[in-house]
Amino acid sequence: ACVTVFVVEAAFKLCQSGCSYFTGEAACWNCIDFSITAISVLETGLTTCTMILGRTGLGGNISSAARGVVVIRALRCARVLRLMKLLHSPLLRDLANMLTGFVIGLPSLFWVLVLFLAV
Repeated sequence: ACVTVFVVEAAFKLCQSGCSYFTGEAACWNCIDFSITAISVLETGLTTCTMILGRTGLGGNISSAARGVVVIRALRCARVLRLMKLLHSPLLRDLANMLTGFVIGLPSLFWVLVLFLAV
């Protein structure tokens, strides 16, 4: 289900940006994002084929295919790199500043609560 969302997102971005998706200012991040999506699609396909062949008895040596799926699944950990793109957005920087201010103000808020409860 998640792979479908990533594929739809990649297709939407490709339709919207065209060839500039791979050559624009965020080309490096877009290539990484597209590669991770392609690896996820490949991994999902291999997992499905392994399950189907294992049930029908046509699989033969399924353990070698399963090892391949495990390697591809380990590469999916690179999906965390997608979150790195968000760190460059101004909205996220503003949110981080707001949260920092809130954490700095917590001790003062605690004492205000104590005063309200004492009165």
